[in-house]
Amino acid sequence: MQQREPVPHFKSKEDLFLYLEEQTFTEWWEQLDKIFSHCESVTEKLYAYGDFISGIERPLNSAEREFIGKVGTDSEAGKKFVAIVNKSFENIKKFISEGIASGECRNENLFELSFIISCFYSGLSRYSSYMMDKEASKVLYRKATTLLLHGISPRSGT
Repeated sequence: MQQREPVPHFKSKEDLFLYLEEQTFTEWWEQLDKIFSHCESVTEKLYAYGDFISGIERPLNSAEREFIGKVGTDSEAGKKFVAIVNKSFENIKKFISEGIASGECRNENLFELSFIISCFYSGLSRYSSYMMDKEASKVLYRKATTLLLHGISPRSGT
């Protein structure tokens, strides 16, 4: 892991929270980019993504909902938070667009398809973390990814 600069002084709890979120999402996507570099298809990337998400700790998960509920999405802090989350969403859009281009995924609206997939994994993450152990969670994510892939396959019905 690379050496990070010292954590700056924060003017508010919101600034500290946003800093932690930014660091977390950045580190996750750095790890995922390394994993994805060994994947030859979007199918492999989705399974790898599910495996990764099923194994990560999300200590800020409930704090995110509380944070955005407190500051709102129109506040400066809310807009910064949405921008952090949007970076992650853009990464998902990138590999889903590859799947559309390669014919692995239906040629659907990229934003909508990526949003559905993002929410799909987010929902699994939200509940599986405290309803099952890590191994059961990983099995669930693999089954869920199989179902998802069947649903977005260009060969599946509407």
